[in-house]
Amino acid sequence: MLIIEDGTMPEGANSYVSLKDADDYLVLRGLWDATPEAEGESILSKKEAAIVRAFDALNTLNWVGDVPDWQRVTAWPRKNVPMPGANPKPGKEPEFLPADMVPRAVALAQMELAGLIYGGLNPLAPVERGGKVVSMSESTKEGDLDVIGGDSKSYSVTYSESAPVETYLPAVYGILGPYLREIPGKAGVSCGRVAMG
Repeated sequence: MLIIEDGTMPEGANSYVSLKDADDYLVLRGLWDATPEAEGESILSKKEAAIVRAFDALNTLNWVGDVPDWQRVTAWPRKNVPMPGANPKPGKEPEFLPADMVPRAVALAQMELAGLIYGGLNPLAPVERGGKVVSMSESTKEGDLDVIGGDSKSYSVTYSESAPVETYLPAVYGILGPYLREIPGKAGVSCGRVAMG
């Protein structure tokens, strides 16, 4: 069962969005299927699991501002979060978001991430180093011999030691930029580009 964090800090909160909101958003974008009547229970639980897992993943990010209670494990609501796009004038106090809200961008990011999780992505799985590629090679074999046009292919990628381990998810992190201290996966270059030096 989903318990929605709407800024009131309910006990046991495990989502920033409802299943209905996620369905409306993700079905329209082709990121998950409409729940069929006959199979509703199994798909329903898979969708709820994806929503909760997305919530868990968002709560691991490095957000601006502070949680109102140090014992809370949810990232939102937060206090001391600067109002996105507000440029304080000299001598004027900066504007902050209300401390009892969850920004719409957080809910949208959770739905996008839930759709990716539903499709097979596991953002909380252990990851190998990715990002800055030092070298890439491809070979084809026929039996044990390297040949052009062989029946099996193998790929090898060597990453820079400074390559970040995170994957950049533009649909998720792109809209969260104003609320994050650092954006996962943004420090590296796109996969497939060779890092110089």
